[in-house]
Amino acid sequence: MKKPLLLVLTCGLLSGCEKEVYVLDRYATMRAEELVVPAAAKASDLLTVDFVSPAQGFVGGTDGTLLATADGGQSWQNLSQPTLGTIRKLAFTSATAGWAATTSGLYRTTNGGQTWQRVVNATTPLNDVQFVSPQVGYAVGSQSQILKTTNGGQTWQSQRQYTWKYVELRSVSFSAPDSGMAVGNHEAMYSTTNGGQTWLRRDDGISDRGYHAVLKYRQPEHFLLLGQSDPGGLLYYSSFLERSPSGDHSPENQNTFTMYGVARLQDRTVAVGENTIIRYDPAYSSNANTPWALVHASDGTTLIRPFRAIDFADLNTLYAVGASGLLMRLQY
Repeated sequence: MKKPLLLVLTCGLLSGCEKEVYVLDRYATMRAEELVVPAAAKASDLLTVDFVSPAQGFVGGTDGTLLATADGGQSWQNLSQPTLGTIRKLAFTSATAGWAATTSGLYRTTNGGQTWQRVVNATTPLNDVQFVSPQVGYAVGSQSQILKTTNGGQTWQSQRQYTWKYVELRSVSFSAPDSGMAVGNHEAMYSTTNGGQTWLRRDDGISDRGYHAVLKYRQPEHFLLLGQSDPGGLLYYSSFLERSPSGDHSPENQNTFTMYGVARLQDRTVAVGENTIIRYDPAYSSNANTPWALVHASDGTTLIRPFRAIDFADLNTLYAVGASGLLMRLQY
């Protein structure tokens, strides 16, 4: 079967984009197994997956779709609650305690998703929530909303300034309690190094290009962006945090499909998007600037599915979800 190609653009911060200089035709294989979901979830778009252990995991999606497994995906319990709205992100801190960023706001569960309580001052539609430590967490969403808790979610404070331009923030990632980024549509990129007391913002983009996910590395200047662009979807930047909000920034890597989600565990990173899965490993490329490989199934076939999110259950096992009830287990 013909292999899909990863188109790579090399761009300098001062010189701008050059011509396409490298086509990555290397690929890695993973054992892929599509899992059976409850009948009620087969028509739902599954948008988020979160595993707290190799056995215990949760999946969320449109119309309050919520699934839970306690046996590593062999069976799934339907815990769907339409009143939650569309579940954009699940973040569980244990098998029983978790958070859901939804189109109806922020919700909390203390019994493994059986029941949910809405956070009183977090009713704006939200797209992402992350806990950096047991006490410190962040959530982002529409109207440039950024929420922070410093007491384990007992209370949340908005960090949005009323002078900010309204954008849809879709993803937040902190590598430490004080160091993180938030990204969204219209090229919105916000960064902080002081826990959100101040944010360095770039939200003046006028193109349709948008960012769906961000992964902040511990190195001060390094982060990974995923989203939609012309012509591709995987964007990698490395120096925005040292530049002004109006400073130039250029993509170094682009994939041919829009990218939506990313998961990282130790030194392993896997990203998913429309009709594609990409795995990071410098060994897969002879060009140090393009250390990515397209993931094929173990029999060599391409994984052409509408993926939306992915998460590690352990160092060797991942779960990916997507449109129309797609739920897949992958072995690294």
